[in-house]
Amino acid sequence: MQAELQNAVAKGYITQEEFETIIAL
Repeated sequence: MQAELQNAVAKGYITQEEFETIIAL
């Protein structure tokens, strides 16, 4: 899941802040 989220950040779908919030859950 984390790899998919990092890919989404790289493509600009989500921000780094959103990514960190999601993985903290």
